Amino acid sequence: MTLSLSQRIRVQLASFLVASPRPNLLLIEDVASCINDYKTKIKIQKAIYAVLSHMEETTVVLMTDHPLSLKSASRIIVLKDGKILESGTH
Repeated sequence: MTLSLSQRIRVQLASFLVASPRPNLLLIEDVASCINDYKTKIKIQKAIYAVLSHMEETTVVLMTDHPLSLKSASRIIVLKDGKILESGTH
């Protein structure tokens, strides 16, 4: 069985959520970046942010190119060619 990129990302996120103990660091690519339907994308993002907002002891690094995905970030770092261009909040 072959999973799409968005399905693989969702499976990885789900496995993290049930892991015990949870790791201190979670690196994820924007799950919604693979979704073309705007309403579906918003639903997925809201669900993920609702779960992640309760993980105070886990540092989440979200890689994205969508400004909407940054609304829940406590800190934003903009990289180009591996170098920090900007850092701050929104």
